[in-house]
Amino acid sequence: MTATVTLAHSGARFVVQGRQTILQAALAAGLDLDYSCMQGACGTCKALILAGDVEMEVDPDNKPAIGPKAIERGYRLLCISIPRSPFVEVDL
Repeated sequence: MTATVTLAHSGARFVVQGRQTILQAALAAGLDLDYSCMQGACGTCKALILAGDVEMEVDPDNKPAIGPKAIERGYRLLCISIPRSPFVEVDL
């Protein structure tokens, strides 16, 4: 799947392709997003999904640094999140 992601505050847009995570695509597009571990363990890349659908690919051997209440409110870790809709809007 190919998806276009928009960052709410800056209006920056970039494309995510295939199994690429939102963070990987943003960095490849030259955007400077906060991150540390790239594996969902630190929580630095937590962001609110304003529109669209994403799926976090959680490694069963590692607990992600985000709780169920944050997920219920629409937050995801961008380093392990893959778009599941053609358009996604993110609030960092």
